[in-house]
Amino acid sequence: MAWSLFSRDREEPRSDSKESLLAEYPRDSCPQCEAYKRLRLLANVFKTLSGVLSILCIGLAVAFANSRNRVSVGYWNPTDLKTVQNEVPAVSKQVRFSAGLKYNESHELVRTSSSGCKEYVGDPSPELERAWEELMGAVNIFITAAEEPGLGGGLYMDPATNLYMAEPTVFHDLHCLNMIRQNLYYYWDYYPHNNRSILKPHLDHCIDSIRQSIMCTGDMTMAPIIWDFNKGRFIPDFEVHHTCRDYDALKEWTLLRDSEHEERWRDSAARLHAMGY
Repeated sequence: MAWSLFSRDREEPRSDSKESLLAEYPRDSCPQCEAYKRLRLLANVFKTLSGVLSILCIGLAVAFANSRNRVSVGYWNPTDLKTVQNEVPAVSKQVRFSAGLKYNESHELVRTSSSGCKEYVGDPSPELERAWEELMGAVNIFITAAEEPGLGGGLYMDPATNLYMAEPTVFHDLHCLNMIRQNLYYYWDYYPHNNRSILKPHLDHCIDSIRQSIMCTGDMTMAPIIWDFNKGRFIPDFEVHHTCRDYDALKEWTLLRDSEHEERWRDSAARLHAMGY
């Protein structure tokens, strides 16, 4: 019966039979067995360590991949050059803009800037031109054969290097802004100015503010450089796609809160009050 398996009355093996079995295999009489046991032990230790190291390596690889994804998600735009996304760290910086305006004790509008900041606006001078030269990155850069199809193909190839060329948007925009700065007074007499005393500091403020916004956005969409057969020279193709915020949506949102224009500000205020603000 089943309960008899656990009965205290079941028959125990004879002690003499135990002794006879042990006598047949004395522990000290089988050196091959001991060596085999040691090899088994070492093999088990090796397998255990290999498993632990494999798990550790996989964990580190996953953690590294996740950390890269966490940093880069939302940082790069789809139109930014893929090589830039792979080679430039996805690091954001908190930058305090320095293009300030205020009225001094004489009630004159003046531009302010943080102490120690390099100046990029003001009266023309060698120091000012040098500051802009040092600010600029490369407006034209080389593009490899592997990168060229991603820019739409058909780029101009430099015969001396067999490399293609393109212009990073951020540095092209800074170049354009510098051109505007250098030619501010070209149409000076064409446009009326109500108060010329505030025009110069205001213009300097605008240039410096736009400069910092361009640098802050850092659009790395490329403008491919192509060959113009009509002109017999290469030229940047600026008609390319960029990743942009929905400007129309931003515009409409601000118009619903317009506080400046006579035809809208009352409705804007009433709308906000109706929403409980």
